[in-house]
Amino acid sequence: MKTSMGIGMELQPQCPDDETIAGYIQDRLSETSRAWVNSHLDACEECRTLVSALAKTEGPQEPPSEHWCGLEPGSFIDDKYEIVEEIGEGGMGVVYLAKQAGLQRTVAIKLMRSEIHASVDAAVRFAREARITAQIDSPHVVNILDVGVTSDKIPYMVMEHLKGCDLATYIADHAPLQIAEVVSIVQQLCVGLREAHAVGVVHRDLKPANVFLVRSSLDQSITRVVILDFGVSKFSESAAGGMDLTQTGMIMGSPRYMAPEQLADSKSVDYRADLWSVGIILYELLTGLPPFRSNTLVHLVTEILSGKREPISSLRPEVPAFLIAAVDQCLKIEVEQRTESASALLHALAHTQAAQVEAIPVLPPPQGFSLRAMMALLLLAVASVAAFLLWPSSDAEVVRKQPPSTVPLVTPLTVDASVPVPDAPSAAVLQQDAAPVPAPAQNSVVTPPKTPRTRPRGPRRTTEDNDDGELLDIPL
Repeated sequence: MKTSMGIGMELQPQCPDDETIAGYIQDRLSETSRAWVNSHLDACEECRTLVSALAKTEGPQEPPSEHWCGLEPGSFIDDKYEIVEEIGEGGMGVVYLAKQAGLQRTVAIKLMRSEIHASVDAAVRFAREARITAQIDSPHVVNILDVGVTSDKIPYMVMEHLKGCDLATYIADHAPLQIAEVVSIVQQLCVGLREAHAVGVVHRDLKPANVFLVRSSLDQSITRVVILDFGVSKFSESAAGGMDLTQTGMIMGSPRYMAPEQLADSKSVDYRADLWSVGIILYELLTGLPPFRSNTLVHLVTEILSGKREPISSLRPEVPAFLIAAVDQCLKIEVEQRTESASALLHALAHTQAAQVEAIPVLPPPQGFSLRAMMALLLLAVASVAAFLLWPSSDAEVVRKQPPSTVPLVTPLTVDASVPVPDAPSAAVLQQDAAPVPAPAQNSVVTPPKTPRTRPRGPRRTTEDNDDGELLDIPL
């Protein structure tokens, strides 16, 4: 349970509803009813804080000042929060970025619009938004840090500052989204709704503009999905004694994302109306388009009540069948046939992810191969690689490893010194081992060539006589 500045306490089962609180502040209750409220305020700090804050808005209202219409950077609220800049606006208020004095913490402050803050009913609804949101303990619901009333009697609430963008902006820039990203966003959205429904809160205005995507400052990836703006939410009778300002027949929320039963009567809806809105968002994330697209309210309501919409498969054939089934289940016209809870939708989305993994084809192992045969093939492959690496790479390498030949390249000739020597042959002739020897001159005597004795190369040696006349072989 969120507990900050006295706004996170759990409501008592018999807390007065909004109309009773407004009547108490405006002194419209009977003596008996007023005495009962006084008795309850003595025991319930939550209601006492709410009445104290709302009482400050009563009395003569001054017209909105220039200062309020556009809070200047550097101005303060209750001497605690320094305004930095305006960062957004909603149906009931304007949101400013501010710094909390002392802690120097960056926060977001939502102030009620100047044109509606004079209404007690609007002030009660605004205060109730902070009160409801503070009871939902989930990282996927915006955290309320403080509530109060300015010196100009304008109610405000202080929230955690979220960095990123709303889902409506993200859809406009990136739709249709990747399947895995769609599933992740909607799963986190369902977790937030599950916690809200657990304390009896129905949002009733769930749409992309009220879903915030917290993004990393490093790579802009989505790190958290947060639900905003519980301003038109409904408390169940069991949770808060029927605390609801909605009158029968009133339309509360955004019609394009509203369930059929909510279009007929916003007061009678339950948590399954939020699941219809999730189905609309899921369809839009997958296709980039809302399922019901009429531009006029009459035609839009007729289209929603008919349930006719373009199939997702015709817009994006690769969407898994399980995911399409989850959308169709959320968008059942009959409430009893719709997805029963946020937890059930979470389970369906998890099943979708598992189905995507199972859809990846896996080739079976070849049949008829035993473990022994596979090991033999492996050993054969290793032996082949080893033989390839050890075997000489070419014939030239074998020749290069042979010892040098001991046969002389040219056979020497012995010529008689008394015979004149003919002219020397040309270099080309000398280079040919098989070239014919030039004919000697007439009357010359040619000594047959002697074949030289060859021996293996080794260290050079010489011989000498010793004293006994024996030849000695002496290495040089």
